[in-house]
Amino acid sequence: MPSAPDSVSLSQALEQVGDEVAHPLLVALDRLRTLQQHADPALKAALAGLHEPLRRAREGALLAQQLGRLSSGRVRPGQMSVPLHDTLQALCAQRRREAEARGLQLRTEWLSADIDTDPVLLDHLLSHLLDWALAHTCSSVDLRMALSPWPVRAQLTCRFAVRPLDQIQTGTSMPDPSPLSLAWLFVQEAGALLGVEVDREDEGPVWVAVLRFPAARMSALGATVSLPPEVVDEGHNTQPFGGAPALVITQRPELLSALGAVMDPLGWDLDRAESVDAARALCRHRLPKLIVVDGALRSPDMAGLCAEIRADVPQFPLIEVVPAGRATQMPMRGVSPCPEVHLRLHLPALLKRAFGGAPAPAAPELTFRV
Repeated sequence: MPSAPDSVSLSQALEQVGDEVAHPLLVALDRLRTLQQHADPALKAALAGLHEPLRRAREGALLAQQLGRLSSGRVRPGQMSVPLHDTLQALCAQRRREAEARGLQLRTEWLSADIDTDPVLLDHLLSHLLDWALAHTCSSVDLRMALSPWPVRAQLTCRFAVRPLDQIQTGTSMPDPSPLSLAWLFVQEAGALLGVEVDREDEGPVWVAVLRFPAARMSALGATVSLPPEVVDEGHNTQPFGGAPALVITQRPELLSALGAVMDPLGWDLDRAESVDAARALCRHRLPKLIVVDGALRSPDMAGLCAEIRADVPQFPLIEVVPAGRATQMPMRGVSPCPEVHLRLHLPALLKRAFGGAPAPAAPELTFRV
């Protein structure tokens, strides 16, 4: 008789479910795009309605996979000084076009604060906080960062209504959505890893999340005491960018495969566009975390797309993979060049500097240590 299987933990189950569901959904999305390219206008319009639910289902599968990793105990955050206000501003700038496309508002108010934390995991935490808020709000999301009472710490409050104001004032009976979601569970898990106190202070149909960050150094108050970063031993990082979406603009399958060989082990979720127009359509309502451009497709239209994105989000990370025959051409404005012949060496360093704040390619690993 076969032996009984070993017991499976919840974290292992979440990782496995995410892995088994996310890949088939990616295949379905690729096939959907292929069908749209060759369909007549009526069928193309009908197929377009399938893209968003498939994308959301894939995001949910990837989020389940990330939750499994966080709850497994294998993830150990790094430590470095991060300007919390800059991270929030960049994230809100990146998500504002998505909010506006859905008729929603992002309202912000904050002061300057530096904290010691893991920059990539912090970005994931704040991104999923916005995911949770934008998925449930009926009109706007208010983000306010202030000082908590003693001990003085940076405190971020996220407030939004899940029902319209007129229904609240008239007492219209309408059930509120479920307060639980994968995005909210991720905020709680990531907050626990980073030492961030995560509280819910809901006020009926108005939901309020409060995040209190540890060891803040408030630049607005002119603090001069600098806490030394935690010494983290060298270790092997697995999927530091777990689930982060990246868009690759290329017509070359071999380049997409080479990028996947470098970025898949880091946890990136690669999407692709074969033209500038296709990339612009994908970015119209929501920007990815990163865009990688094939230098073989460089054109005025490509430079224009990069300029449009940087106009919306000045620090948005754009990387151009430069083919060997074009190594002498000048980089596009605001785009980091990466020689294709040195892709495996240079691309991880560029990603680290863009998202981990490393000062130089030789800096030690800083995130998601195992």
